[in-house]
Amino acid sequence: MGLEHLGLEVAIVSRVHGDRYQIDHVVAPSELELAPGAAFALGDTPCSITLEEEAIVSIEDMGRSVHRTHPCYAAFGLESYIGTPLRIDGTTYGTLNFSSRERRTSPYSEADRGLVRIIASWVERAYERRTLVEEAEASAARFRGIFEESPDAIWLHRGGVVFEANAAAAELVGAPSGASLAGRSLLEFVVDESQRAIAIARIERVLAGERPAPLEFRIVGDDGVGHAVEVRGAALDLPGGRAGLTIARDVSERASARAKLMQADRLSSIGLLAAGVAHELNNPLSYVMANLDVAVEEIREITGAEPSHPLADLCDAIVEARDGADRARGIVRDLRMFSRIGEQMRAPVSVTRLIEVAVNMTRREVAGRARLTLDIAPTPLVNADQARLTQVFVNLLINATQALPEEASAKDHEITISTRVAEDGRVANAISDTGSGIDPELMSVIFDVFYTTKPAGEGTGLGLALSQTIVGDLGGEIRVANREPSGAVFTVLLPPSTADQERSSVPPGLGPAVAKRAARVLVIDDDRMVARAIDRVLRRDHEVVIVNSGTAALEHLLDPEPAFDVVLCDLMMPDMSGWDVHRAVLAEAPHMAERMVFITGGTLHQDGRQFLASVPNPHLDKPFEIDVLRGAVSAMAERSADSQ
Repeated sequence: MGLEHLGLEVAIVSRVHGDRYQIDHVVAPSELELAPGAAFALGDTPCSITLEEEAIVSIEDMGRSVHRTHPCYAAFGLESYIGTPLRIDGTTYGTLNFSSRERRTSPYSEADRGLVRIIASWVERAYERRTLVEEAEASAARFRGIFEESPDAIWLHRGGVVFEANAAAAELVGAPSGASLAGRSLLEFVVDESQRAIAIARIERVLAGERPAPLEFRIVGDDGVGHAVEVRGAALDLPGGRAGLTIARDVSERASARAKLMQADRLSSIGLLAAGVAHELNNPLSYVMANLDVAVEEIREITGAEPSHPLADLCDAIVEARDGADRARGIVRDLRMFSRIGEQMRAPVSVTRLIEVAVNMTRREVAGRARLTLDIAPTPLVNADQARLTQVFVNLLINATQALPEEASAKDHEITISTRVAEDGRVANAISDTGSGIDPELMSVIFDVFYTTKPAGEGTGLGLALSQTIVGDLGGEIRVANREPSGAVFTVLLPPSTADQERSSVPPGLGPAVAKRAARVLVIDDDRMVARAIDRVLRRDHEVVIVNSGTAALEHLLDPEPAFDVVLCDLMMPDMSGWDVHRAVLAEAPHMAERMVFITGGTLHQDGRQFLASVPNPHLDKPFEIDVLRGAVSAMAERSADSQ
């Protein structure tokens, strides 16, 4: 239309890139060989004039115009031209121009210029529309790519019924594709009834325009696999009406890590509780057990151990009470393991020997309910605390026994203990039973603190948790599995010791004395009952002086006459700690500091532990056996006599 009205032969829509001129669209005689995509130097075209003027430029006779020296005249032989800049979205895009190899016989009129401006405006609008369409298509492609490639599950739904989902959503719930989820309800995958009610309310809030905070749900897919997911939601106004957008991120690993942190925090809390319980119980247990032992000794001296004596039943009753106190001590000791306050005396030990001890300790529980089979192969020594590792085997043996039916008999059931060297070189110690096995759903919680399947009052829930803690501290692990055709097997794997000889884990100074020597003993303990119990244990053989504070003790210890052969000193006292007493005595009477034997209930903070590690003095843990107490006093008395 423009060419016909203007009487020209070439029409071009061009795009300018810097100093390059490129043809976008062209109408021209074929002999001119002009085609879309052809590019030229901008300076060689008349459009350079148009762009410089930034307005419509018209030339009726190039040879007679001021532009006759322009390169375009010589390069293209154009005699007449009219063109205008094109601006797309406010930016100069290129030009719209019409030209001919023939001169015009009349000048361009205002109508001609108006037509060019109208056509230019139409081209600009068309280009802007095309740009909008291209941008929309590109945006749609980008968002489609984001939707499909997102690692998070995305659902579009109305009222919870899915009409579109991405590949990640299908993978999360075990569906073959996102399209296969269309028409299904999101609530199908929320199996917990209470969470389903929350999900329904949440969908309603989202469609009402709210944006609830992210919330964690437990979902189960078509494949039966459960996931912890963090869900976000928003409303979208789409052509078909308002829809819900739900984005779910699989946070199963994060949830697992959080559970482990919660368990660690729980263990830490238990540790604080255990430390307090140990402190509060060890003192009364000390004097209860010591007094019971002294009572048994006195009665047996009176009765001459004759079973027909009138006091024999009383003696048996006291012995049974002493056994109960000893069981309470074991529970306190187990609790102390969680507070990390117990001193572990590790040394190379034979697991075979410890298993023998554990078997002897549990023989009564096992007898009558199962046959006990030993499959013991030679294994390297392991570096461990004898008492604690023995406790692990005792716990596992008792658990194996309790896993058997109540009516179990030795002819129907068997407990097997085996030792071997695993393929990785670790010492493997397995305890298996022929019970009903372990429910697979409980495998992840059987080592949790306080978890027990026993009725209330019949189990503390500490056995397996304690065993796992002990073995973990030794650099090992406990594995559990069900066995065919029935039963379970617990395998304790421990790294071998580098030592080739077993060493005793009993610290020097705490064994029984080789000889008795009457000694003068100072007992320092703020608990008067503990001090009196120690007095009863020692006064047959020794002279005992009791004080109930560190301050009072210094008055005796710094007085040169008469000197004490042995000083039994509690570490944790309200007015003055045991290590403060030691430091004061060391400064004034170092020979007396060497004669101190420390007593601890186990609840030591860092200063106390560092002190015990820094001095050669022996120490006793409450509650102590009276033979160990007497042995420690006799040994220190001998040492004091030798140093005089």
